[in-house]
Amino acid sequence: MKRSIALFIGAICGLANVLADNFTITQGTGYVDKESGCVILGNIDGSSITFKTENLPLRDLKCYQTTVHEGIIDSLPISADNYTLSADSQSVTIGKLSANTGYAITYNNYSYGEPTPINGYTYILQYQPIEKVTFPDTVECDNLRLTLLPVLEYYNVNGSLKQIKREISCGYKAFGMKENGPAIDSATYTTTTAEKFFLEPFPYTDTKFYVTDLIAKKIFNNNQATIVSDSVFKNHAPIAFPTIETTEKQPHEVDESVVNNFQFYTDHKEAIEKAKEFRHSAPLFIDLKSNANEVSNHFVWMFAMDNDAREDVIENGYPYYDSEVNAYEISEPGLHCIQLTVSNLNDTSCVQRSYGCILITESKLAIPNAFTPNGDGINDEFRVAYQSIANFEISIYDQWGRRMYHSEDITQGWDGTFHDDPAAPGTYFYVIHANGTDGEYYSRRGQINLLRSKNKK
Repeated sequence: MKRSIALFIGAICGLANVLADNFTITQGTGYVDKESGCVILGNIDGSSITFKTENLPLRDLKCYQTTVHEGIIDSLPISADNYTLSADSQSVTIGKLSANTGYAITYNNYSYGEPTPINGYTYILQYQPIEKVTFPDTVECDNLRLTLLPVLEYYNVNGSLKQIKREISCGYKAFGMKENGPAIDSATYTTTTAEKFFLEPFPYTDTKFYVTDLIAKKIFNNNQATIVSDSVFKNHAPIAFPTIETTEKQPHEVDESVVNNFQFYTDHKEAIEKAKEFRHSAPLFIDLKSNANEVSNHFVWMFAMDNDAREDVIENGYPYYDSEVNAYEISEPGLHCIQLTVSNLNDTSCVQRSYGCILITESKLAIPNAFTPNGDGINDEFRVAYQSIANFEISIYDQWGRRMYHSEDITQGWDGTFHDDPAAPGTYFYVIHANGTDGEYYSRRGQINLLRSKNKK
């Protein structure tokens, strides 16, 4: 008898109109899982569910309980004492529910004359809070997968075993968080998961995991919704967040609009693309820090330029083997890329690479032909704008050949004074000798006009 009813239910549930969304909880605490259509209850005893149609009466109504045994859907009619049809025949309420049981209803639609069978199906689950968080003893690099137990499982309308997804938040200590920060930092995130899920971002440090079941916390008001993993995850994957300090641009360098936003990226192509935003005059002196995690104990900085710098993995370059590099000089014009590789010599299966790229400009001099040392803050000094100048010398003479100003510092300018007294307005002559970091030699001679208003001395 069970077998024949099972085949009948299987046949009708194979139709298109499976109205799981029409089930609601009439009595009891719980929720209807939207993805699976299951009714998940905190306590089965005393609970009831209701199936409601939009406008159609439930004519020729029949209700069944279904279970699955050895792949066969066993179905039994529900006693009329256990369900109640509403006065308008548009809803039916089923009581005396059983956990881990499917509930199917069938009725006919006579809107088109001939009866059209319609059915609904849901599965009743006793909610089980998360009791255990586990993870593998060995994790391949940053591929960490957590397991939450127990798993909520149900049988769908076709008798296939499926899993309910849980909505959880997972907190843990991540490398790079503030030393005085809480155990659960901003690395906490919310996701939906079934039995196992991959953890992102990866912690890169030893930590426990704090898992909160958001459904239990919100719907079932479970004060013990958060559990802590029994053991501490022991990280062995290296990572670094390299930083750079550069010499500042001078305000009279050519191409002042380009800012110092040089940083490292895990993607080499992105680092090259970002180099367009970071152009710098040479010589450029940089200090590099790896900012690596505890397990990183082997460091390789590779410095390469032009074609070598464009390789995905830089092999032809100048290496440094330390966690920090200080006062490294970059002078030649062109594309320069820095690759940092960190690894753990005790476990060489995992390495992490970061890339930072810079465009060093070719040498250039831009010499003005006038200045106005009137104290208004605009063009008050005679300054030479420049790019990538290695050494520089300038002398300024008046019309009688007297040297008014001399400097070997290109970052300085003449303020229009001689022995602290204002020089007279008029024409002066400069002689400049300079060498670019790209090997270009500059010898410039010309005149400069010192302009003062009549009320300025």
